[in-house]
Amino acid sequence: MVFGNTDMGVMLRDLENLGFYEVLLPFLLIFTIIFAILQKIKLFGPTAKNINIIVAVIIAFFVVRVPSIVGVMTQFLPKVSILVLVLLMFLLVLGIFGAQGEKMTGGWLFIAMLAALVGLVWAIFSSIPSISLPSWLELQSGDLQVIGLIIALFGGIYLITRESGEKSGDAGGGNWKKLADSFGAGNLGRNPGKD
Repeated sequence: MVFGNTDMGVMLRDLENLGFYEVLLPFLLIFTIIFAILQKIKLFGPTAKNINIIVAVIIAFFVVRVPSIVGVMTQFLPKVSILVLVLLMFLLVLGIFGAQGEKMTGGWLFIAMLAALVGLVWAIFSSIPSISLPSWLELQSGDLQVIGLIIALFGGIYLITRESGEKSGDAGGGNWKKLADSFGAGNLGRNPGKD
C-alpha cells in the first residue's frame, strides 16, 4: 500500500505549508472564472482560446500576488460554502414535506432569497477585517433569547386567535393550509401524482 501509514491531517498540513490553500487553490479559482467569462463573452473572437488562457493565467497570478485579496478569499469562501450547505439542507427539508423546486414561488421563494442575502452579508462582513457590522447588528446570546421569546409570543398569539377552519367543503388543515397557500405552496404535503 502506498498510503498505508499516511495520516490525512499531516498530509493536509503539509499541503498548507506548501502554499496549496494560499496560492494554488485561489489561482485555480480565479483562472477558471476568468477563463470561463472570456470564453463566454468571446472578447478576443470565437477562436481565441489560447489568448483567453494567457489572459486568465496573468490575471490569476496578479490576484495571487496580493496577500490581502487571497486572505479575504480564504476567509470568505468557506463561509459561503457553509451557507450553501445550510440552504441546501433547508431545501431538502422542504422537499421532504412535498415542496417542489419549480413550485417554490411566493413567500417560500422570498424567505429563501432573504436567508441567502443575510448569509452572504454575514460572510462578506465577517471575512474582511477592516469592515465590521454596525454594533446594533451584532447579536449577543441575550439578544437571541429575546428574539426567540418574541417569535414564541407571536406564535402563541396566532395559535390562540386562529379560526377553527371547520367550514363546509374544507378538507381539513384549516389555517395551516391557508398559511401554506399564502406562501405559494398549494401542493405542500400533497402527492403530485394524485392531484
